[in-house]
Amino acid sequence: MSWVFSLDSKVMPAPIASPANPQVKYWQHLSRSSARRASGTFMVEGRRCIDGFLQHGWHPRALLCRMDCELPALWPEEMLYRVSDAVCRRISSVQSPSGYLAEFSIPQAQPVIPHKRGLLLVGVSDPGNVGTLLRSAAAFAWGQVVIVGGADPWSPKVVASSAGAMAGLQVHRCAEDTLPQDIAPDLRLCCLVARDGLAPEDVPRSEYWLVVGSEAHGLPDVWLQAANTRLTLPMASQVESLNAAIAGSIACWELSRRG
Repeated sequence: MSWVFSLDSKVMPAPIASPANPQVKYWQHLSRSSARRASGTFMVEGRRCIDGFLQHGWHPRALLCRMDCELPALWPEEMLYRVSDAVCRRISSVQSPSGYLAEFSIPQAQPVIPHKRGLLLVGVSDPGNVGTLLRSAAAFAWGQVVIVGGADPWSPKVVASSAGAMAGLQVHRCAEDTLPQDIAPDLRLCCLVARDGLAPEDVPRSEYWLVVGSEAHGLPDVWLQAANTRLTLPMASQVESLNAAIAGSIACWELSRRG
């Protein structure tokens, strides 16, 4: 790799102009789940989102800034690549790239702490919903999130939908056939259901794990049977259900404000 020196004598990789560059092809492939698993890394796009990871102490493997964009003052130059618009478009997962991208390592998940509350997403397959729920978990101090099946939390759309807030969470990804007892013993589960559950104010005060299922299929029976309690958000009679991300976010807020 070639190198250049900036005016303040810090080492910076030389600009990358060609989309055919092997490094560019590597970053482009990280849009695929299989490539992320193989490399153990993922891409983040957008200055605000990237700054969220940096502010939480994440160390980037690479920071990419389009040549016509302002160079963020706090970005470490030794990890920074100046790239062309063509390179940005090759790597980006959106139609109008912001000009800021970064590569981070997927962290090793810490052990689940059963007696502290957390959010469990079971079969939530829409990346936008998963990202929104991660953002809500961070906002309402649900510091642990376990994702069973469903969307890959390190996919570009999930990361973007979290707006960088997921950087402050312990995120665990489990296989689709994972059972409650496989995650940790003695988890106290509060399953969010569309009907016949308790109103939020009637849920006993406890360090529950809130369980949210897919919007299309709800929660599998094995999770409902393992529940210590079930929660239903009161709604007007003419409304059948809420979007999974909205319902889960409201439930996070309702339970967190009760202490």
